[in-house]
Amino acid sequence: MFIHARLASQLASRLTFSSLTRSSALSTNLVHHRVAANSILGTTPKWNATRSFLTSAHVETPAKTKTKAEGSKGTTAKKTKAEATTKPKKRTLKKRAVVKKKPAKKPVKKPLVVKPNMLPPKKAISPYFRFYQSYLSGLPKPTSVEEVRVLASQCAQAWRALSESEKQPYVDAFAVDRIEHDKKRMEWFNNVDPAVLRAINKRKVAKGNRKIIKPRNPDAPKRPMTSFFLFANDHRHSIDPSLKTTDKAKKLGEAWKSLPAEEKERYAKTAAEGRAEFRANHPKPSDA
Repeated sequence: MFIHARLASQLASRLTFSSLTRSSALSTNLVHHRVAANSILGTTPKWNATRSFLTSAHVETPAKTKTKAEGSKGTTAKKTKAEATTKPKKRTLKKRAVVKKKPAKKPVKKPLVVKPNMLPPKKAISPYFRFYQSYLSGLPKPTSVEEVRVLASQCAQAWRALSESEKQPYVDAFAVDRIEHDKKRMEWFNNVDPAVLRAINKRKVAKGNRKIIKPRNPDAPKRPMTSFFLFANDHRHSIDPSLKTTDKAKKLGEAWKSLPAEEKERYAKTAAEGRAEFRANHPKPSDA
């Protein structure tokens, strides 16, 4: 009996020892798994020093922790729902700012400088000034204004003392020069630049002088008179000669208004005949 009891106690001790060794091997495996899991997750275990290895709780699998990715999934899901409920905003295209071009500056025209060679030919010297030049040619040159005045008065007296036959050579020379001057003047008007003519007239008006006007061609045919001028030519002598030209024109206008219709018709017929004759003798280039 004693032997059987001893064998039973030995067998029980072996069984407990084997169970203890198995549990310790299992616990070491669990520790290794936990250490590996903590190293992966980056967490540090807190061990309880008062509890033994066998009595402490062993966690086979680590507790799930929300990662940043999982946390962000929830927020993104909320965002997508909010975006789905809100209407998509229309894309507005910004208008490009239109740069206004500055207007180009107009070139400032410089004032035309009138040179002496641009001016019209000078007038022909009158008979008296021709005599004045010849009178001063035999005298010493005056040195003062007073001497010039004295010489001018003496020359005027000498000119008045000349007879008509003595003045005639000076008159004939003036007539020849005048014809030559008129030709040169007409040629200058035909070839002058209008801008030059405007500049010359502008300068003359600024000085208080008259403008230069193109002279009529003396060889051009005279145009026929109108009915009123025919009437004025017939009744010119009946007007008081002491009246001014403007007053004479007013008197003739009043007489023309009071003229009977038959008399007006006669002057109108004469004027029409004159126009027809002028057109027949001087046709226009377009009518030819």
